[in-house]
Order: sequence, then structure tokens, then C-alpha cells
Amino acid sequence: MATIKQRYEPNIKNTKYLKYPIKSDYRITEGFLYSKQELSVRGHYFHKGIDYACKWGTPVYASASGYLVASYHRYPTLNEDKTLMLYKGLPQGNGLGYFIQIFHPEKVCGIKGGRITQYGHLSKFAPGTIWIFI
Repeated sequence: MATIKQRYEPNIKNTKYLKYPIKSDYRITEGFLYSKQELSVRGHYFHKGIDYACKWGTPVYASASGYLVASYHRYPTLNEDKTLMLYKGLPQGNGLGYFIQIFHPEKVCGIKGGRITQYGHLSKFAPGTIWIFI
């Protein structure tokens, strides 16, 4: 079984194509990988994203060109084998609230097969909005 570093290190590399998704004042509340909050909520230390805090209603922009591929209001957290993740016997939702996923093709990110970025904890999502151009 791969260590956390072995599993997620490739996700950290080759991110020069990404831009900050918030263009106004913000602070980072949770960094990538290590998280005391994830330990208390889910029983593990790793956090698969970066959480930004900013004023309510602040626009969030795509970090790079791509295609909107999904938008939801929360979904269950699954293990690698697609079974529902449990902690202390309870199912784990990821708590993302409104979120979108954007696929960045290989010609944008330089990574074979492309990359998906996810934007969560959004206060609203405007269907029909044109988000990204290539």
C-alpha cells in the first residue's frame, strides 16, 4: 500500500498552470495534505485540497482553463473500492456544500489524461453561467 506522500505527491507537482481562484482578500484555513481538522472529523490527517476563507459572496474563478463537468450539493465520501467511508460507524459526507468540478485537458495542464479541480463551500452556483474558455 502506498504511503500518503507517495499517493499524493504527484498531485502537488506540475501545478504551475494553476492560478489562485480568489482575486480579493482571503486567508488559507486548511492546507493540502496535513490537517488536524480532518483527523478530528474523519480519523485521518490528509486533506485533499486547500481551503480559502473570504467574504460571503466573493466570486470564485477557475484556476485554469477547462470544462465544467459536474456541479452538486454535497456527495458521500467513498473509499478507493467505492464503498461508503465510515468513521466511528457513521457515514462521512465531505461537507462541500455547493461545489463544481472543472476538467483541465492535457493541453492546458501538461499532465497526461488531464486534471480535475474542485471548488467547494460555494454559497451559490449560477446554472447557465459560462465559466471557462479554452
